[in-house]
Amino acid sequence: MRKSSKVGPEFMDGAVLHNNPVEVALAEVAALSEQEELNRKPDFILSIGTGVSDVSRSETISQPIRSKGGVSRSDTISQQIRSKGGAIVPQRTPWLSKMFFIVQYQIKLNIDAERRWKRIEESNADLKGHLFRLNPDFGTEPPELDDVEAMPKLITDTANLLSADKDLAEKMHEAACAIVASSFYFEKSVAPTTRASSSTELRGQIRCRFDDSQDIRQLGLFIQKALQSQFVISSYPEHFEDMRTPVCFENMIAEGTFPPMETSVNISGDGDTTKIELRIPGICAYRSNFPISGFPRQLMKMDFRPV
Repeated sequence: MRKSSKVGPEFMDGAVLHNNPVEVALAEVAALSEQEELNRKPDFILSIGTGVSDVSRSETISQPIRSKGGVSRSDTISQQIRSKGGAIVPQRTPWLSKMFFIVQYQIKLNIDAERRWKRIEESNADLKGHLFRLNPDFGTEPPELDDVEAMPKLITDTANLLSADKDLAEKMHEAACAIVASSFYFEKSVAPTTRASSSTELRGQIRCRFDDSQDIRQLGLFIQKALQSQFVISSYPEHFEDMRTPVCFENMIAEGTFPPMETSVNISGDGDTTKIELRIPGICAYRSNFPISGFPRQLMKMDFRPV
């Protein structure tokens, strides 16, 4: 065969350096937010895994890792054999075999997306409530990516797991609520004004980013599941009472529209952090309040540019 010539750019498998692409997404968000003067915190990040691996369950190299045949791979480091008399005699494996196992195991640790996700959570504590990961644990090693014949069983196992694993199901509900809340955003309508109490009032509208009537109807049907849906405006430190406005999901369902909702935000100081959240209790057992797009943020520092 003829020697192939290089055509176009060369690519590298993402697992080598970025087996969990969330890190790349966060870097892009930071770069775009700085360029466009936007909120540096993403509204929502969802990481979907292909199943928890045996390596993810093992915290140290001394723990056994089960191979496909059910044999502990740690036995390759320190094997035990029976002598003719029946006694168990430890047998050390060759140094080269031991090093090969350690290197092989370290490579698997490096490309373990679940392990990397835990590091992402630890290094981005300020994004708590914005980061979500769904990665089913089937209790066995996931099939190879090119094992097409394993797909039917994998689909069935996933459906069964969602029915049995209540924690995983609740994580999905929480992620769905966060996505719905991020469909709404606040847009100021007039220049901020100073009140007699020396606080600042910022008037604007809560809007929906969707224009398609069918999308808005589906949002309304989802919000209808809540016991009492509201938009809640609060601040930290707490200088004012929370403002609560019911969500008109009936109009969203009946007419497929979301008319902009007039509202105002009171700010007492430059360091105040404002939260605008969609409150939908009863859908997710973990929490009821979910921030709309762009919140929480310090409005005095970010929203006092000309309208």
